[in-house]
Amino acid sequence: MIQYDFVLDTSVVVQWYSPEKELHVEQAIALLTKYEKLGFEKIIVPDLLVLELTNALLAGKGLGFSLVEQIIGDFYGLGLTIVPVDSQIVALAIRIVKDYKVTIYDAVFLAIARLYECRLLSADLKSHGKIKDKKIQMLSHWQD
Repeated sequence: MIQYDFVLDTSVVVQWYSPEKELHVEQAIALLTKYEKLGFEKIIVPDLLVLELTNALLAGKGLGFSLVEQIIGDFYGLGLTIVPVDSQIVALAIRIVKDYKVTIYDAVFLAIARLYECRLLSADLKSHGKIKDKKIQMLSHWQD
């Protein structure tokens, strides 16, 4: 199995495409720049991220449909490893929901980090910040 560097949370990826009013843009852009050079294959994301990203850009950021279509196309073009959310991931995510009282959506990212034995990189203090797990690294603490 490939050793992945990170599972990326949607909260990090949003900052690549719409940095306005975001707190850790400098770290997010540094991460993007680093992996543009190294290649994105060692970063893993659930297929769910694409839906969350689309929703965040349309509803949360108020971007236009054409621009969001272009952004999503660009995102796919990066070459990140996108994994389908399968029954194994959902089962582990359900246990995480039970243990930490987070949404199933947030739990999926941590479940993937646990299954693939890598860290979850998140900028979502409200959800991932309250989970005490060594697999979670907040974007504010990420250094190149």
